[in-house]
Amino acid sequence: MSDTSRRKQDQFIVRLPDGMRDRIKLAAEGNNRSMNAEIVATLERAYPPPKPKSSYEEIIEAVKEDGESRIIKEEGTEVHFSRLEDGRVILDIVDTRPVRDVD
Repeated sequence: MSDTSRRKQDQFIVRLPDGMRDRIKLAAEGNNRSMNAEIVATLERAYPPPKPKSSYEEIIEAVKEDGESRIIKEEGTEVHFSRLEDGRVILDIVDTRPVRDVD
């Protein structure tokens, strides 16, 4: 890593309790990485990046907020979003494919 890119990264000084540095060092050696990389990997597991909301989650929030029902039409399916009196949102999934007669 170049000095320029290293300077652009956030730096944070942490005071570790007695013995923790040694535990981190052992874990880092066991994982074949630097202590810094070990700490970052541990933090990544504890604090994963937020996942983007699905379109369904966005629609549910909108229905909760304004009470207006909404429908998403997908091939062969409709998903109906409706708010109940108690504020919960229900989804009705409707199969819109034509029914075929079986002889």
